[in-house]
Amino acid sequence: MSRPWHSRPDDIIVHVMPGSQYSAKVVAALESRGLPHFLDFCEPQPPKRRLPSGKTMVPEIEYKGEAVSDATAILRFIDERVDVPEPFVPAAVAADVDTLDEEAETVLEAVCNFFNYVHQPSYEASVRQSLSKYVPWWAFWVNIDSYLEANREKARGKVDAILATRDLDAVKAKLHATLLKYESRLDANPFLACDAPTLADFAVYSKICRMTDNLGDVSVGSAHKDILDADLPNLRAWFSTMQARSPLKWKGKRIPDD
Repeated sequence: MSRPWHSRPDDIIVHVMPGSQYSAKVVAALESRGLPHFLDFCEPQPPKRRLPSGKTMVPEIEYKGEAVSDATAILRFIDERVDVPEPFVPAAVAADVDTLDEEAETVLEAVCNFFNYVHQPSYEASVRQSLSKYVPWWAFWVNIDSYLEANREKARGKVDAILATRDLDAVKAKLHATLLKYESRLDANPFLACDAPTLADFAVYSKICRMTDNLGDVSVGSAHKDILDADLPNLRAWFSTMQARSPLKWKGKRIPDD
């Protein structure tokens, strides 16, 4: 069931799951461009969500009577509908940005799913412990693992389809090989595609933030803390710059009462 549209059509409203890498991609991008926006925190389980579109995918943007889901689609929508200081997909490097974004949303996303849901120790240190903080002590009948099993099974499917392995060392090697490609790109530019952060930067940044629990003013627990090794100096510098330019801020953005 869809929810009523807010009576603030000229404001950017993003319906999010705080801490989610998908939502972080949009929040970081909006912060980087200084675009004012409000956040609506959604229910963890999709069937319980009420979004303007009537769908269940978050993040979803609500702006001027239109609703768009999916982080990549949202940033493209903003490029088209909002007066953005710098486009998220500059025409001159659009093909390059698309390729980088697609890789981040497949390979890097599958790695993120592996560490957050599939690999048992990191699952317990991140998603499971994060959710357990919201279960009252007296709700002893709540089985967190059963509650999360559908999410875990979906994550397993993505990992198997894209990485074709659940072996920890093999996944770490795939992650490092991917990060080394970003490292080499940063020899020529301060950012992945040009001299300003684009859709591609926010795609990569959000996944690293999620795995390392660098999520600003929320925490979901670290699934893989030691991602940016010493042999990735360019990427480490890039990440520090992204944190300064694109701080993740979730709290204090409640939609004013209509």
